[in-house]
Amino acid sequence: MALDPENTIYVGRPCYHGLAGDAGCASWFWTHGRYSPEVVASMVAAIASILPKPPRPPVTLVGYSGGGVLATLIAARLDDVEQVITIAANLDIDAWADQQGYSPLEGSLNPTRQAALAAAIRQVHLVGDRDLRVPPTTIASFLARNPTATVKVFAGFDHRCCWTEHWPGIIEQFRPAEVTSH
Repeated sequence: MALDPENTIYVGRPCYHGLAGDAGCASWFWTHGRYSPEVVASMVAAIASILPKPPRPPVTLVGYSGGGVLATLIAARLDDVEQVITIAANLDIDAWADQQGYSPLEGSLNPTRQAALAAAIRQVHLVGDRDLRVPPTTIASFLARNPTATVKVFAGFDHRCCWTEHWPGIIEQFRPAEVTSH
C-alpha cells in the first residue's frame, strides 16, 4: 500500500505483522477462525472508525491473500464500499484448504458460501497463473456465485512474485473513473 499514491488503508489478518503475542491473539484467530464472524465484525468496526463521517467518498477495499478474503467479507458489511480488489485471494476457503491438504477452517466464513456481493460493488480479482498457494482454479465456485466479478490473470506471477514490483501500474488499471480522471 505504500506504493499506492492514493489514500489507502491496509487491514491485515488478525495477529499478523508482529502482533501474535498481543493480548487477545489466541491461535484460533490466526488459524481456523481467521475469517470468523468476530474477526470480520472487528475489521468492519476498525475500518469504520477511521473513515470520515458520512457523507463520505466511496470506499475501495484492497486485500492480498487472506486479506482479500477479509476485504470481500467486509465489503458486504460496510457502507459505502464501491469496489473490492483482491490479489491472490483464497476466495473459496474450502476448496483452498482441500487443495493444500489443510484441515477445514471451522469457524470461518467462506466467501463462496455467502450471498453474492451486491452488483453495485465492483469486484476485481487478480490472480497469478503460477500461483501454487492459491491456484486460480480454487476460486471458480466463488466466481460462479458472483457473475459480475472481473478476474485478471497475470502471466508469470505466483503468490508473491511480482505483485509489489508492478503494483503502481496494476492498481492504476482498476481505479474508479473519478479517481483516475484528475
